[in-house]
Amino acid sequence: MIIKSIIVVFLFFGLLQSQIFQWDEPVRISNNSEGWCTTPSICNDSNGNLYVTFGHFNHDENNHLYFTWYDGQYWQGVDTLYNEQYYDVYHTKVLCDNDNNLHLSVEIAYGAFGRVFYMKREGNDWSDLIQISIDSLGNNWGHDMVIDDSGKIYIFFHTQDIYYRTINDSIISEPINVTNIEEEQISAFEPSVAINSHNKIYLCYTLDDETQRIYQIYYREFNGAQWSDPENLSQIDVLSGYEPNITVDNRDNPHVVWRQKQDDYYCIFYSTRYKGQWSTPLNISNIPNSSSYFPKIKFYNGNPLVFYHTIYENNDRENNYSYFFDNKWSIHKFDVNINTSLRFDYLVSDLDTLHFVTRSSPPINKAYIEYVKGFNSPTSIQDSHIKNPESLKVIVYPNPFNNKIKIDIHLNKPDEVDIKIFDVTGKVVKTILSDQLTASGFHSITWDSKNNQGYAVSSGIYFLLLSIRNKTFYHTKLLLTK
Repeated sequence: MIIKSIIVVFLFFGLLQSQIFQWDEPVRISNNSEGWCTTPSICNDSNGNLYVTFGHFNHDENNHLYFTWYDGQYWQGVDTLYNEQYYDVYHTKVLCDNDNNLHLSVEIAYGAFGRVFYMKREGNDWSDLIQISIDSLGNNWGHDMVIDDSGKIYIFFHTQDIYYRTINDSIISEPINVTNIEEEQISAFEPSVAINSHNKIYLCYTLDDETQRIYQIYYREFNGAQWSDPENLSQIDVLSGYEPNITVDNRDNPHVVWRQKQDDYYCIFYSTRYKGQWSTPLNISNIPNSSSYFPKIKFYNGNPLVFYHTIYENNDRENNYSYFFDNKWSIHKFDVNINTSLRFDYLVSDLDTLHFVTRSSPPINKAYIEYVKGFNSPTSIQDSHIKNPESLKVIVYPNPFNNKIKIDIHLNKPDEVDIKIFDVTGKVVKTILSDQLTASGFHSITWDSKNNQGYAVSSGIYFLLLSIRNKTFYHTKLLLTK
């Protein structure tokens, strides 16, 4: 059966499906019996494994840096990477390089003095902690990290200025000052960084003018040779702009979100740069009688997706997300049965699956780390009145099919073609073409009912989604009978 029409929205040539996510049951992945867990971080490797790091502290016992991972079927227990009685562990960041080695940065504090450390995992072995921040530069309570295609690591941290150091083949550079602030009353903090496929680095941060008590969000980028001039994204003299978070799309356009006060509440604001111009900051949370905190932005099917934590006037709290579709932002509740707190992280794998980790709000001196998986099924694509264009003709046969099905397409002009097979949960089981430049004319493709790992899939219902770069789609249900 061919679905004759679907909702089509293109932003950066991405496929938009329903904006409502379906969530699995949450899983507790920490093992602490007492004390508090701190901000988790999550990443994945090219084999589909998930990796999570988090801190834990208990005032009566040693404090820990923990690590756990998921092999596609099971969480593999919790390893202790560091423990010390008098040092508190905060804000971890874990990333995976192209060789599937893990890199970890973390803030460790003794009393009120914070420091940033780094460690690496090759195979199953972790290195010792290496201090990245410099004590003589001052106290540090914020950092971020990116890795380029060559495996070079950039770790950013702040004192009065934003600094970074690089790690390349175990050689650590001297600290490099990005902001070079001369006035004692002005300081830069909360660095957030992203990197594109050409190794250009994008940085946003908060600038604090203590004389006027104005906090604004600034942006700079690094092309490998020099940093651009700073740009004020707030565009107005706001009394409080905090917690910037940045990402970059596949057209190298940066997208930034931050917390900003509007009237009596904190809201989440968003801006993007297109053709060299920043858009006017837009309030994308706007939840009545509440304040929202700690926004994190990623891309889901080519569209900006922002999670954040919301606290209401009665002190009820929940996580929410704002998603851009149909040329507008929509707001949704993160409707999962977990005791959420404002410290969380998430990633988007392939085009279909969300992986979310959060620190639960502590009931009586206990706080856990929980994981939940979300997806958006192709079965939820909604009907509209947009038809397949004249430039694209598709025939899929036979359907139902036994083991093999043919996909015949005809293009009136060359285009980039993407063909994927999904199962009923929304998971990509087979990528047939991935934005492949395809000549005009007739093309015949066969799917042999095998997944991306080369194994035959079971009988059942599957969905074929075909997209081309000029904003048109074809979608049909497949019935495999064996």
